[in-house]
This record gives sequence, C-alpha cells and structure tokens, in this order.
Amino acid sequence: VGGAFGFLVGFPALRVRGLFLVVATLAFTEIVRMVFLNLKYTIRVGERTIGPAGAEGFRGITYYYQNGWSVLQIVAFTWLFVVAVLLAFWIMDRSRAGAVLRAVGEDELAAACVGINLTAAKVAAMTAGGLVAGLAGALYAHYATYVSQEDFGVLLATFAIAYPLVGGTGSVLGPIAGVLFFSLLVDGLRFLGDWRNLLFGVLIVLMMNLRPHGIIDVGLVRRAAALLRPARRSARAGD
Repeated sequence: VGGAFGFLVGFPALRVRGLFLVVATLAFTEIVRMVFLNLKYTIRVGERTIGPAGAEGFRGITYYYQNGWSVLQIVAFTWLFVVAVLLAFWIMDRSRAGAVLRAVGEDELAAACVGINLTAAKVAAMTAGGLVAGLAGALYAHYATYVSQEDFGVLLATFAIAYPLVGGTGSVLGPIAGVLFFSLLVDGLRFLGDWRNLLFGVLIVLMMNLRPHGIIDVGLVRRAAALLRPARRSARAGD
C-alpha cells in the first residue's frame, strides 16, 4: 500500500522539485491524516468496533502478542527488516539504478541530456520510499498495537526530513546517523519538556550551516574508502 501511494504521489510531484517537493509531500501527509481524522468509517470485529470512527479506533493489532512473541523476538524481527532494507539500498547504490538516481539528484538537465528518463527515475524513487515507509508503519502498528492519527503529525514528518539532512544524503549510512543523532537527543533531553522542539530546530539550522552535507557526507565516505583500500590490498598480498 505504501509503495502504491508513493507511485501515485510520484506523478504530480514531478512538477515540483527541491524545497517545493518537500512542502508538497508534507502537505500530502497532512491531507491523508486529516482525511482519516474526519472519516466516519467503522468495521465490526466480534464484539469490537474499530476504524477511524470506531469506539476503539485502530486498536487490536495484537498479532505479536497473540502468538506469544517476546520483546526480544519483536526487536530481532524488526532489525531483520532494517538490515534487509539497508542491504537492498546498499546494493542499489552500487548498481546502475543508483548511478541513475544520483545523476538525477545532482543535475536533472545533465541527466536528461545523457538519455536518463527523469519521470521513471523520480517515480521509482518515490515508490521505493513509499514501500519502505509502509513497511515501517506496519512494523510500528504491530509493535504499538494501536494506530492514531495524532501519531503522524507534522512534527514526525519534519523529523523524517531532518534525518537525512542532518545525517547526510551522500550515502546509505547518512540517514541512519541522523536517526541515531536525534534518538539520542530525544532520550537525553527529555528533562527540557517542550523546549526540546525549539532546540531541535536550532540544531537543524546549525548543522545545515556548519555541515551542509550532513554528518556523513560524500567526502567522508570517499576518505574512509581510500583508507580501507591499502588494508585490503595488504590482506590480499598476505594471502
């Protein structure tokens, strides 16, 4: 479902780019949230009424717990999907598809001049992003056992944008670094209460000025790869 929504949103999103694309996707997420918030729809499941207008909302998502899964099993299952997604993107990043997406991201005009189909590349990227987001949402719903419209507001969407901006968009590890950075801040600054949100905004502005390419930028990745090459050659020579 997430991939299908990403595919459908990809076509109208072709008309905008850069900051306007960010605003457009934020607006779309808020539209979807408000639709579900005002949707009068229920489903009868046994003695319960669930759905956007149901007495229990989207409760009762208890597959893990009904089947006796422990917390450790749930965490391991979730991380299995995380590793699988990272591996898939790592492979894609080193494939022709990754080169195409990088070319489109760096210079659309130049990419079009060498024969790259911009429409196909952009829609494919939106579809892949929607697929991963849908998978993450499904895992979250089964872990929390409850889904509420209030859980997916503008703040969460802002964080989703901040993760790659702060972590870096030059490699697969960049967004992961952004997630870890903000996760540590969320846990470490709980004593500030609502002031945390202001601090997050200040930190994002500082990071974009001090490290515009993120914590893990392309230059850092290339330097790390250059340092690893002599070690690999030495290991091969020793064999």
